[in-house]
Amino acid sequence: MPTVTSVACDHPDVAPLVSALLAELTGMYEDDDHDAGAPIAATSGSASWVLLRDDDGTPLGCGAVQRLSNSLPGAPATHGEIKRVYVVPEARGRGFSRRIMTGLTGVAAGLGYTWLQLETGTEQPGALGLYESSGWQRVPDYGQYAEDPRSICLGKVVPPTPDPT
Repeated sequence: MPTVTSVACDHPDVAPLVSALLAELTGMYEDDDHDAGAPIAATSGSASWVLLRDDDGTPLGCGAVQRLSNSLPGAPATHGEIKRVYVVPEARGRGFSRRIMTGLTGVAAGLGYTWLQLETGTEQPGALGLYESSGWQRVPDYGQYAEDPRSICLGKVVPPTPDPT
């Protein structure tokens, strides 16, 4: 059973996955707004990453959570943003994106975030379906996405982490 673990942003398996994501987005949206040459630059050094690996250790996907204020200056410190959720094409359709999102939500709760936002796009109906079926609700487009008619922004309350005592 594949596992989701927290990793540093400079983990060697993260950059190739993010590069593949950005290349896919560039083709999907037929533009060059998704610079595959700078895969980690779109998330700050404060981003927390998760990596999905198969039983044999093969990286299958990733995602990150960072402070929302990186994209929306003035956002409360308790608000986070999900970035760079990706599963390799050959592993899709098996619930792995949902597992990555669960892992990211847990990381966000551990960081003290009470609210999360994310951006997806009109050309990503599968992603939109995943988010909406997981309780994400549409919110006004924000930051760099506010002027892009292809952007769809969503938000969700972070469930509190259970008290271990």
